[in-house]
Amino acid sequence: MKDPKSRYEEEEVEGLPAVPTFVMEHLQSLNNILANMERAGATISGEISDWCWQGVQIVEYVWGDAGRWPEGSKGNKVCNCPWCENRTKCRAFLGRCTLYQIWIAEYAIVVGPLF
Repeated sequence: MKDPKSRYEEEEVEGLPAVPTFVMEHLQSLNNILANMERAGATISGEISDWCWQGVQIVEYVWGDAGRWPEGSKGNKVCNCPWCENRTKCRAFLGRCTLYQIWIAEYAIVVGPLF
């Protein structure tokens, strides 16, 4: 689902006072997704579904309107990791770091000699 590209300075939808334009665009996008799922024969439980959140946690990351960033507790594991005493422990550490490589400039160049 694509987020609105802008919040339009909080301008409202014409004819619908108190409904910001970016909210209306989000709801239209959600409507299209649900319609496509219905046409595909999928079923969705309204009781266990949550919609229109500002952010969501998916596989080690938190995604929101500001982009994505690492989920807090996993970053602590990398920061508090003990010293690597051998090649196996070094590779295990680098495996943990892989999730964060998008925030590390020239990651492949930095970790290359460690492999």
